[in-house]
Amino acid sequence: MANHALSPLRLNRLLSELTVAQALVVDAIRGRSIRETDVATLRQTVSGIHKVLRDLDTTRPWDPPAPPPDPEVEPNPSPRVDAGVDQMVEVPSALLAGTALDDEVLATNWNQASGPAPAIFNDAAALSTTVTFSLAGTYVLRLTAFDGVSTAYDELTVEVVI
Repeated sequence: MANHALSPLRLNRLLSELTVAQALVVDAIRGRSIRETDVATLRQTVSGIHKVLRDLDTTRPWDPPAPPPDPEVEPNPSPRVDAGVDQMVEVPSALLAGTALDDEVLATNWNQASGPAPAIFNDAAALSTTVTFSLAGTYVLRLTAFDGVSTAYDELTVEVVI
């Protein structure tokens, strides 16, 4: 690896050339004539500056370090939902006791996925609730959980024999 640091001697020489170049440019701006040798001096100074800049381009210690890459955002895992075990009841109601787990606050809701008649939930937002049926038959009930980003559900079957 090449040493890209400016030696004090090289730095002093460059500063001296820049001072001369600055004076020549100021003279030209003010309308004073510039000799051919002055133009050659300016070209040499500019060429030297370009060389120094190219040399320093790969190691610029004054630049702040690059920011670390953004950490991968872990996807929000879906809630884990368990509606409970399937049931067979001989009365027109059943006790539901579901669970829903997540690292976020959950909104839960029971609803009816299928069945011969509407099922009526005592408190559809509660994990544990009572459901009432008006007709015998097979009902599929769904417990859904939402954590603000992801939704998950589980179902259970209730066989109502009245």
